Amino acid sequence: MAQYLGTVKLGGFYQNGAILKRPTRPWRNDTVPSGASAAGDIPSMSGSMANYTFGNTPSADANKLQWVKIKDGDKTLLICDRVILVNVSWDDLNAQGFITGKTVTIDGAKYKCRVLTGGSNRRNNDYYAGGTPSNNEWDRFITREEVISGLPAPVSSDLDTNQNATDLNGAHNSLWNWYYVYSWCQETWAENASRRAIRGYDSARNWYYNYATFSYPYVGFRPVLEI
Repeated sequence: MAQYLGTVKLGGFYQNGAILKRPTRPWRNDTVPSGASAAGDIPSMSGSMANYTFGNTPSADANKLQWVKIKDGDKTLLICDRVILVNVSWDDLNAQGFITGKTVTIDGAKYKCRVLTGGSNRRNNDYYAGGTPSNNEWDRFITREEVISGLPAPVSSDLDTNQNATDLNGAHNSLWNWYYVYSWCQETWAENASRRAIRGYDSARNWYYNYATFSYPYVGFRPVLEI
């Protein structure tokens, strides 16, 4: 049984050695979603993913990455509470090792940095029913299908197909920031080897897919640190 250990601020995300500010409007940056007053401010990838690194915790609080800490058996996961880079393809992330795990060093400690598992297909042929197999990390932790004390469970408005201020400002999205942006996941779509799983955007449980080469403002990189 997994255990929620709270949230932590740790590390920073850097482009060519310069610290990037943590997004405060963590949704797609090319349009204003329902319920919001402005477009998102997640950075778009510029140049190569090789220019982006994780590094030591910066002094400015606004630049510190925020993580949800979960003890899962013999490992501890720090799941970033938001997408931190868009216009980045699955292939871009994979080329730098960030899909299944790349060693990064933050404040002298080493972590395996990767993305979440999200399932290789939609559940019961329904894109809003979650991913399958159901033991993927998105459904276990973010959708909280595994009951974990302290983590908010999505309510009905988080799980329907409507996009509105209730979703944006609800307790669940306030922690996980899935609204109006997809997160790349590890899996290849079971029905098409050129496409990869993505989760979130218009429902906390939404499972969808896109080409591994796809780069656009509405899908991005939500890192996980594994200890």
